[in-house]
Amino acid sequence: MRLLKITPSITNTAEDSLRRYLGDIGKVKLLTPEEEIKLARMIRKGDRAAEHRLVTANLRFVVSCAKKYQKFGLSLPDLVSEGNLGLIKAARMFDETKGFKFISYAVWWIRQAMLLALNEQGRLVRLPMNQQLAMTAINTEAIRLERELERAPTMGELAEAVGKSTRQVSDCMLSNTRAAYLDDIIPGGETESNTLLNYLPDESSDSITHWSDNQFLHRGIVTMMAKLKARDQEIIKLSFGLLESPKLDVKDIAERLNLSTERIRKLRVEALEKLRMLVQHTSLKEHA
Repeated sequence: MRLLKITPSITNTAEDSLRRYLGDIGKVKLLTPEEEIKLARMIRKGDRAAEHRLVTANLRFVVSCAKKYQKFGLSLPDLVSEGNLGLIKAARMFDETKGFKFISYAVWWIRQAMLLALNEQGRLVRLPMNQQLAMTAINTEAIRLERELERAPTMGELAEAVGKSTRQVSDCMLSNTRAAYLDDIIPGGETESNTLLNYLPDESSDSITHWSDNQFLHRGIVTMMAKLKARDQEIIKLSFGLLESPKLDVKDIAERLNLSTERIRKLRVEALEKLRMLVQHTSLKEHA
């Protein structure tokens, strides 16, 4: 079985490739502890077939790990590819005489490979590993709290959960914001040409006044909005008339999105809270 290797050509093709890959690895028989020991001994003797067998039997665990990090800057296929490299390294270094299962040893190499890739490829500015780990913990707790509270956690709740000050959590979240490029495609756009560049104001028209006055479009807020779900982005844009969208009331937004007015209000509150968490300690704070 070939390890996952997806090129960034056509999105649908990449998704199909990932789907087939997940189906293939799901069919691979898991190993018993005894089989792992036998394969490890063979690998030390240079048996590449044994290495391949040990690796392929644990590929599904790499995918499981990758799903926990896929919102932090890299796609799932990219994370899986990096994790597979960590898995291969673990297979070559595993010492079965230590008395623990292979996956208990391999998980460290898998996660390290993913975190290093996130640190170096997922952002323009490379961050220290301890800060990367801190951000991972914060994001994990944010997801857990949102599921538990059925709303976005406040900065205070998140800080208490990870044992840090609100300032430390805020600084980590800001440094975790992905850089935006003018040719980035806006999630939820109608066409693939719907990029940030399309939303830059025409200085020869009156639109520049609207651009300047809109409190949500200062200092890269579009980048922060891109971290929201497509539906939440649409609700925020329609609620405040952003990015040339019409400004609608709750009833009209509900009709357009085929949701109840109460559901729209709840989703808007949650989306605004997420944005506020992202813009803490910036000049946007005064407008929140």
